[in-house]
Amino acid sequence: TSVSGTNAVAITGGTLLANGTFTNTGSNTVGTLLPGTGTLGGNGGSFSGTVTVNAGGTVSPGLLPNLVGTLSVYGIAFDGGTYAADLNGNTFDQIIVSNVVNIKTLGASGIFALNRTNTQTAGSVYTFISNTSPSPITNPPFLGLPEGTSTTVSGGQTAAYSYAGGLGANDFVLVVAGAASFDGDYFNGVTTVTANDFIIREVGSNIEIERDGVIIDARPTSLYGVASLTINGLTDNDTLLVDYAAAGGLFNVNIVFNGGESLGDNDELTVADAPGNADTVLHTYLTTIPDFSGTIQIDDNGDATYERMISYTGLEPVTDNLDAANRIFTFTGGAETVTLSDGVGVGMSRILSTLGEDTTFTNPTTSLTINLTNDADI
Repeated sequence: TSVSGTNAVAITGGTLLANGTFTNTGSNTVGTLLPGTGTLGGNGGSFSGTVTVNAGGTVSPGLLPNLVGTLSVYGIAFDGGTYAADLNGNTFDQIIVSNVVNIKTLGASGIFALNRTNTQTAGSVYTFISNTSPSPITNPPFLGLPEGTSTTVSGGQTAAYSYAGGLGANDFVLVVAGAASFDGDYFNGVTTVTANDFIIREVGSNIEIERDGVIIDARPTSLYGVASLTINGLTDNDTLLVDYAAAGGLFNVNIVFNGGESLGDNDELTVADAPGNADTVLHTYLTTIPDFSGTIQIDDNGDATYERMISYTGLEPVTDNLDAANRIFTFTGGAETVTLSDGVGVGMSRILSTLGEDTTFTNPTTSLTINLTNDADI
């Protein structure tokens, strides 16, 4: 089936299964301006125009019970209409939108109705609206579903909705609590042998992951819990900036950075300063295999509890720009020589071990402690 020109598709009753291409530029409607009926379903269909889902109307890719599907539209708008989505295991309905996503066009918000079946996987992201434009979703939320609304999926797992999730931090997603992992050596969906620059920061209530200037993931901070966010740098000169200087400050997510070991590469970890001072920052240098590993633990309020930890393997330099009252450096690698010297820049120092990571850090305001755990340490 195809419709072209300036014609519009109006579904005022029954069901249209859109499995083909609709190149019309008119304003397509599901339901009527007055409460009516009508359903738009199908899999693989595309509309060159905007689809408006009015009160009484429903959009449901795939449509049949538990049958998932994908619809592509230029724009989508809801005026009291319903998005009935299936989540079957780890497969899900999706609407791909290249222009505007508007959840509330006139007086009534859209309604999101989820039919969930089978088993979901911890840490998974289900993108029900993939917003490929650079703009955020307009006029969220769906009725009764504000940002961060919590729900449960299979096995009683916690999940939450976000209108600022996924690729570009502007998709409508459901995210299951759990660990997440992101790889380097990757560009535009293709695995490559190249250096990658990662940034982790908190914006609003979401953790954003940026790779080479592109936001590749955003999900609610609360869903990480005690699980870790892992960056795998693999080969080449990969970098990770943990950006506590962003609006979210010292966010509570444990981070793992595996720089990857490759002859001659220099993988770098930088920790950006957070608003205000941390109480204590503890660096622990663990082993030389993988090529220098360790942890950075942060106690932000002096309660002797380290609220967050950054673990790393396979790095060369570490730069810690946090303002801290107290700093502790503990070396556990065996018999080693530790050198403390001035760093590059005002108020910076450098600590270097024959077995541990080369670390440049902001001078503490109260105390500096160096723990050598081997009798042969110097």
